Amino acid sequence: MEYSLENTLKNFFSKDQQSLDELIDQWNKEVLINRKQRLIHFGDKENYIYYIEKGTCIITYPDQGEDRILGFGYPGTFLFSPSILSDTSSEEEVTAIKKMTLKAIHKDYFFSFIENHLEAKNNWMKQLQNLLVAQIYRQVDLLIASPQERYQRLLNRSPHVFQFIPNKYIAAYLRMTPETFSRLQNS
Repeated sequence: MEYSLENTLKNFFSKDQQSLDELIDQWNKEVLINRKQRLIHFGDKENYIYYIEKGTCIITYPDQGEDRILGFGYPGTFLFSPSILSDTSSEEEVTAIKKMTLKAIHKDYFFSFIENHLEAKNNWMKQLQNLLVAQIYRQVDLLIASPQERYQRLLNRSPHVFQFIPNKYIAAYLRMTPETFSRLQNS
């Protein structure tokens, strides 16, 4: 399946083709990231919002020499460091697990555009609300003792993750060994 920025952004604009075209023109930075290469580094000040056209990545938090997986990026999704919302340094890292092609827009232009287009602003707010809900579900997942229940909750909530992300990363995200994950997947 091909993913396109234009088709995804059409969800932001149901009526205003001119505004859509204006926004698409500003996603003019193309970024290519090779496997195992970092897009966002811990401590950097990030200025871009990305759209993933191809490839996949993991979003991690470095903890005592180990990367804790916070989430994933895959084709058809937007990707940004939460630090762009607070204008602080990034506390996470984004690393490609499969070669990535991304489009990028500078955060200043994006937020100015959103501020001046009510339909886009409302849809952006819906996206942020969805992210907040997903984070709450993730917090609950981290509290659940049963690996089987954590696995089942992710499968029910986000079955597409299993299509894009290798099992070893999903296992780490779910706080279980690859062997436990494999057993659950095969049961």
